Amino acid sequence: MLSSAPGKQGYTDAAGANSQLTEYNASPTAVLLDPTGKVGHLYAAKTTPHLFIIGPNGVIVYQGAIDSQLPSSVADVAASDPWFKNALDATLAGQPVAKGTTKTVRLLDQVRGLSGPRLLQFSILAHVC
Repeated sequence: MLSSAPGKQGYTDAAGANSQLTEYNASPTAVLLDPTGKVGHLYAAKTTPHLFIIGPNGVIVYQGAIDSQLPSSVADVAASDPWFKNALDATLAGQPVAKGTTKTVRLLDQVRGLSGPRLLQFSILAHVC
């Protein structure tokens, strides 16, 4: 989900979003453009990124950070507890999520040392059917 308003950092239109996805070699199922922030407000998203997993019954089963550390190096990523991945794996396996809510961390505009500077502007909504 891209939820930056026109004229604000991170804003892009559909063509720009497609270009960024191609550049990052990403292949999401869909990208939701939310320039007014309406969807982000409905989910009470607080930071970028703020991740949500919606279970098969339509209930949020996880919301929070990607993992347990704010990365400043590749080593930090490897040492982190992968909260989002663990929650998604549990949900896909039909198991309860151990940590349904974790503290979100506002990332700076760029994270350096992780394959170069990258603008982080995506929130993730995963709906597990």
